[in-house]
Amino acid sequence: MADGYLKIQVPMFHSPLGAPASYAAVSMLDETKDAITNAIRMLIPRITPCGLNRVTGQETYAGTPIEARIVNRDDFESAVQSLLGTGFEVFIDLKKIPRN
Repeated sequence: MADGYLKIQVPMFHSPLGAPASYAAVSMLDETKDAITNAIRMLIPRITPCGLNRVTGQETYAGTPIEARIVNRDDFESAVQSLLGTGFEVFIDLKKIPRN
């Protein structure tokens, strides 16, 4: 999220006792990941990434409230209204995703 946009992560299997053997629990085509990422970007606006803001000097953590991380208040309010509206859904047309 270095650019301020939310990203998806697939579930992971983690090795016990910290051995370096973690691997993805599921696999997705790049086209599927791109479709999900594009849907998230259309739905959830950019927020400030974690780290030190060079302009304001304020530091942002993963636990910083979303209200404090909003980049564009109008985009955020629009996203909230679309989520609160009735009949909201995200649809991915699987017929358009190439199959191997």
